[in-house]
Parts: sequence; C-alpha cells; structure tokens
Amino acid sequence: TMIDRLAQHMAASGEVLATEARFAAEIGRADLVGSVDRLVRQPDGSVVVEDLKTGAAGNAKDAEVNPQLGAYQVALGEAPVSGGARLVHVGGTSKGPSLREQPPLADAEDPGWARELVEGAATAMAAATFTATRNSMCDFCPVRRSCPLQEEGRTMGGTTA
Repeated sequence: TMIDRLAQHMAASGEVLATEARFAAEIGRADLVGSVDRLVRQPDGSVVVEDLKTGAAGNAKDAEVNPQLGAYQVALGEAPVSGGARLVHVGGTSKGPSLREQPPLADAEDPGWARELVEGAATAMAAATFTATRNSMCDFCPVRRSCPLQEEGRTMGGTTA
C-alpha cells in the first residue's frame, strides 16, 4: 500500500531534479550537512524539497514550522527559486499520499525562524552544558533514564527547564 501511495505521488509531483541530494552549508557557526530525499521542479519553475515519510501524516499546521524542513530550506537557500518544502506521508490509512506543506521561508510569518533555529542549535551544541527541556518527544526519548526531567532520571541530578 505504501508503495502504491509513493507511486501515485511520484507520478503527480513534478519534474524530479535530484534524489538523495547532498548539501553542505555554513549557517552562522553551524556546518549543516546532509541530504534531501527529493528536489522537485513545479510548473511555475520553483523547486520544492520533499521528505518522504513512512508514517501517517501529522498536523498540517505543525509542518509549516517543521524544523527538519526548515533546516533543508535554510541550507539550500533561494537558489534554485524556493517553492518551499513538504512532507510526503505514504503510511497511514488514506487512499493516497498525504502531503504536509511548508511555504518558502520568504513567505513565512517570520522568515528568519528556521535560520534562528539552526544557529540556536549550533550555539547550544557548542556550550559546555545542556539544559534539559521538556518537549513533545520526551515520551519517546531513548535517554529518559538519564534525564533529570523524567522520574527515572532524577537520580542523575542536573538542571531542568
């Protein structure tokens, strides 16, 4: 079923410019290196970054500020002309693929949000200490047992936020 959904999407998504496209960009003090699943040219000439997901689609509003998509857009900049980014979910129960769109960063309410996120992550990673911060991934975290925010990690000590 997932393969059928993926085939549906690929047939309708536009001209594929690259798959597993590697990138490297210096963003402030961050060296952002990775690969995007697909770069697809749209009929208007813009290029959309696509990230393929095997799970069910999440909230459409969350995709607008998805950190992974935002980092891809920051790394790729405006060349070629950005058409934004999208999550392509082929899992779940829908008949076809579920798309979750992120507009081009220039069109966002705060065009600098993704750059600030990348630069903030670089600053945090360069720091001598980390402050534990509760977030939506806490329930799935593989290091819960050493996290001061979790009951089982409190014996480790540390700072909480």
